[in-house]
Amino acid sequence: MAETERKRVTASEREAIMRINLITALALEIEEGMQNRFKMIPGMKRDLRLIGALGTKMLRNVFATVPTESLISLKHNVQMCHVQIGARRPGMVGKSNYDDYGTWISFKDLASLIAGCQDHCMMCGLDRETERKCTLKKALDNTGSDVSHDGGCGYRSVVG
Repeated sequence: MAETERKRVTASEREAIMRINLITALALEIEEGMQNRFKMIPGMKRDLRLIGALGTKMLRNVFATVPTESLISLKHNVQMCHVQIGARRPGMVGKSNYDDYGTWISFKDLASLIAGCQDHCMMCGLDRETERKCTLKKALDNTGSDVSHDGGCGYRSVVG
């Protein structure tokens, strides 16, 4: 497929691709834990392998439609997917825990996003108490920043 025919991946499409990856990975992982059960269910082992093969084929076909610059991010996201099954915390039944959600982003793109915050942080007039609640400060801290906030918001002086 020519690069000009490739279309940008939307957020909902990215989520769907992650789900295809999840189905594929689960089908392949189930085989390990179900060896004894396979002997009792004719065709189950074959069916799981078929799901894994079809999922892999679907991912390859989807990747062929993605622009090259998006492909790197998408492949990293697919590789970083992890499934953990367990009991939800009390009060979380029926709710998504978005605190655990994440996505891979290149350092180059991350640097561009942080640079875009320069004007905002340099002109910031928040008081010390409100600074502690600043969602931008918290997001920047989550990038692994070494900025110290001992004398107020460290981003105000670093980026300004």
